[in-house]
Amino acid sequence: MSDRPAEASKNVFAIRLPRLGQEIKEGMLVAWRVKEGDRIAKGQVLCEVETAKAVSELEAERPGRIARILAQEGDTVAVDGPLALLAESDADADEWLAARKAGEEPAPSGEAPPSRTGETQPAIPDDRLVSSPPSTRPRVSPAARRMAWQAGVDVGAIGRGSGPRGRVLSTDVAAAAAVRASEGESRRPLTPMRRAIARNLTRSKQTIPHFSARQTVDAAPALAFCAERKALHACSLSHVVLAACAKALREFPEFRSRIEGEEIVESSEVNIGVAVSLEDGLLVPVLPRADTLVFKDLCLAAQRLVESARQGRLEGAGKGVFTVTNMGMFGLEEFAAIIPPGESAVLAVGAAREAPIAEHGSARAGKVMTLTLSCDHRIIDGVHAAKFLARLREILRNPGEWM
Repeated sequence: MSDRPAEASKNVFAIRLPRLGQEIKEGMLVAWRVKEGDRIAKGQVLCEVETAKAVSELEAERPGRIARILAQEGDTVAVDGPLALLAESDADADEWLAARKAGEEPAPSGEAPPSRTGETQPAIPDDRLVSSPPSTRPRVSPAARRMAWQAGVDVGAIGRGSGPRGRVLSTDVAAAAAVRASEGESRRPLTPMRRAIARNLTRSKQTIPHFSARQTVDAAPALAFCAERKALHACSLSHVVLAACAKALREFPEFRSRIEGEEIVESSEVNIGVAVSLEDGLLVPVLPRADTLVFKDLCLAAQRLVESARQGRLEGAGKGVFTVTNMGMFGLEEFAAIIPPGESAVLAVGAAREAPIAEHGSARAGKVMTLTLSCDHRIIDGVHAAKFLARLREILRNPGEWM
């Protein structure tokens, strides 16, 4: 490496595309929120990036001046690829670009890439900053891409669109959908979201030795607690279960752990994934540090996460340690869920339903719900699962004492 690019890099910082999920390798730049010449603050939203699963907002990790924007709207960029340059001097930015074009990568800036979650990422040397190869995917407007997902239209089959530089527009998607509807037999490709779900869950079932533990609990105390709190703020039975899981997870480190190679990595944070059903699949945004939230704040945070996910924005991707999925609102009494990659367990919550409850040698009418815990047997043994479910049952018997 020559001295010139090293000098040029001292005053230039490359903003790079962070990893937005374990399986994410690239993202499409949807929209910039800043322009060249703007001064930015730490934490400011810089742009929106679309991956196979959602649209995410990227935040600045440091203040500075946007000297050059390298990725344009509609471009596909590889993880760690440069999106823009921060520099006080345009000349410094141009020198950095000239050195890179000449194949002499500038020296590392030592800074972390931007993070949507605001958490610092490990510094990555600039010699790993490479743009993705020219994409064979068509240029598609965000509105057209969303319409294609909903209509099940393969934008790749449309070819050149009617927009600038052949960009596929919503009108092109509508025309393709109309042609497909007139052809009789209906075929549609997997959407990017369904492909991501298929890939992740297949890997989970093939590589994680699952086992399930099931327990039916008295739901009446949790329902009564929820009804009482509704007079103060919006809440649901799902929120009560989330809060109970947050308390229990603090006590059971196995359920905050994951396997990496030959090591068990234990997280100090109780970050809970909340499964959100969408028309085309499932998103799992993550509620960070759930055990530190009072019940009202937990409800508000969870509601915001769900609303954001339904708008296609995924928060906290890859940060979860445990997931809760509730199918009770659809009347499903019990089910077993697949463990998300990178976690050790998932709790499936069934419907609260009327059933006799045996107590002190007699039966009474009541309401129950079934909790099914799917666990990674490499980390969690049956006794751990039994103790965890017993702790959940204890908390749900008297939620007011714990929440």
